[in-house]
Amino acid sequence: MSKVQRIIATVFLVIGLVLLGIGAYLGIVPAIPKEFVAKTQATILDITTSYGNTTTNGRRNTTHDVYVEYEVADQKYERMLGYYNSSMAVGQQVEIEYDTRDPNVISSPAGRMLGTIICLALGVVFAVLGVILQFKPVPVFINRRRVA
Repeated sequence: MSKVQRIIATVFLVIGLVLLGIGAYLGIVPAIPKEFVAKTQATILDITTSYGNTTTNGRRNTTHDVYVEYEVADQKYERMLGYYNSSMAVGQQVEIEYDTRDPNVISSPAGRMLGTIICLALGVVFAVLGVILQFKPVPVFINRRRVA
């Protein structure tokens, strides 16, 4: 096995392990400490869409910001949710968690779960590829001729 392949395999393995760690952290450590979390329903007030630069494949970067309104102790709050999916619509009810010490601090259980799943899935893929590359030599071709 070439030195370059071993380096690439190690990089894949490290990236995979880091993503697995991030996914585990997101899944285990709540955004708000459990003793201070309360759940409530929020109403989506607005969904704004902004467009960034065009990527190399011709697509534009699109960002959606979801603004919600919720009530805690007869006081209304408006905050950005920090999570979006295409099934969301203005007027829709969504579950949020808020910090009982500061109701301005909110979290979306659905958004956190999505981040956890994505990190864990990518972590597994990268880690498995890193392990496979460590032990299985990959043929290298230069000008259509196998050199390794």
